[in-house]
Amino acid sequence: MKVLIADDEMHIRNGLRTGIDWESLGIDMVLTAEDGREAHLVCQKERPEIIITDIRMPGMDGLELTGQAGRSLGAKKVIILSGYSEFEYAKKAIGLGVVDYLLKPVNIRELSELVEKCAADIREEERREGLTRQEKIRDILDKKLPAEEIRNILYRKGGEILCPPEIAVGAVSLDKSYGRYIQGYEKVRGDVPGSRTVYLAEADEVLVYMAEIRTREERSGYYAEFAGLLNAVNRKLAGMGSCSMGVSGRGAVTDIPQLFEQAKKALAHRMYLGDGSCIYFDMARLNQEKMYPFLQFDRRRARESVEMLRIDQLRELISVHFDEMKRMKCTDVKAAQELCVTIKNVVFDVMREKGVDIAGILDSNQELFQSQMEYTSLDGYEAWICDYCDLLLRGLKDLSGKCYSAVISKAVDYMNQHYGEDITLKSLAEKVNKSASYFSCIFKKEMGVNFNEYLNQVRIKNAMEMLRLPDVVIYEVAEKTGFHDYKYFTKVFRKLCGCSPTEYINHKK
Repeated sequence: MKVLIADDEMHIRNGLRTGIDWESLGIDMVLTAEDGREAHLVCQKERPEIIITDIRMPGMDGLELTGQAGRSLGAKKVIILSGYSEFEYAKKAIGLGVVDYLLKPVNIRELSELVEKCAADIREEERREGLTRQEKIRDILDKKLPAEEIRNILYRKGGEILCPPEIAVGAVSLDKSYGRYIQGYEKVRGDVPGSRTVYLAEADEVLVYMAEIRTREERSGYYAEFAGLLNAVNRKLAGMGSCSMGVSGRGAVTDIPQLFEQAKKALAHRMYLGDGSCIYFDMARLNQEKMYPFLQFDRRRARESVEMLRIDQLRELISVHFDEMKRMKCTDVKAAQELCVTIKNVVFDVMREKGVDIAGILDSNQELFQSQMEYTSLDGYEAWICDYCDLLLRGLKDLSGKCYSAVISKAVDYMNQHYGEDITLKSLAEKVNKSASYFSCIFKKEMGVNFNEYLNQVRIKNAMEMLRLPDVVIYEVAEKTGFHDYKYFTKVFRKLCGCSPTEYINHKK
């Protein structure tokens, strides 16, 4: 946020500029001007949100500056500085919408409090304006507004409407594969630094961005612009998941509803292209063929695989079918879901015939079996149904989890060696080549506790060893054992050891 100090007395300008801790008030830049005309030029170039101005200045007085800057130059709050003899001017200033006036000599504390209040009011006004603008943009995307209103909402600046010759629209959506779906877009919503694309709104479960195309270079380079935007968004997720993007063709600002539909149609192609894709409408061949993959699924061969307990053979059969769906560029979510249900039912039928306690198996692996079968790519559906069948067939063999010892042994060894690092369920599952939901199920089944509980046990065990050393510093032990929150370290330590780290050290002395 910017503030402009306009006063023809240098000692007042410099005193205010250096005598106030502007950063603590939420001010990023302090500008100065020695008269009204210079102040007007600064407002034209920098557009400060807050103006602090003397009433009497050469060239243009504070009241005229207030009127012009507030009408067309973006100033949102104005504070007038005046002497006792100018009280009538101050009353007139209030009529122009000035926030307040202060009598000279200025009280620094009083001015600081007033600026802080102005900054807070501006942020709240911008928040409300942003919500109102997003509601209007959603109306645009829903085709509820006429063309002139679209131009007015998106591109009215002052008294003019300055639309670019063309625009393109990008629809960004969080990926749901492998059950790792972030509820909400708080992490990635909004403008991305360094990108020329503009964030518009959240609509139809996607984040909508717009790229302005004003030059020949931008027309040929807008694909790369959106690809860069997607990379930046995925970096903001910091390993918590991924996003995909559909990008429209080019069109006029008034075509934005149609461009939005193109972007969403392009996004649907991540089903076969995979998560993390940036897909362009002009390049995506829309597949109009209705698919019923479950009708072509080889049930007989699948039954044989289940009856013979040939897990690898069933996985291969599933993989072949999903590969065929990718080759046919399937974008139909229901087709993938129906195929998964068909495969699951084949396995259930064989297990019922053999008198297996299906309910017991499902109950002991609830995390995977009760997860929603809603993914954004064929890879996600394939991984889910393979893990599902894997657990069912292992239950059919009644191996009671012993077959997972190699996987869990590798995971436990890694935790014992790297307990001081950031280890997540997802990252460890990737180390042992399993999906997170599947790995979570088999870990708890064999170890008797969930992943987080066991990791805390390993960390606290090593913390106890370190706390036995002389001249130990507790918060350093917490950091070395992977606890970046000291309070959480103390809480877990007390839970597992029955005392605080300090009490543990004193007891050992």
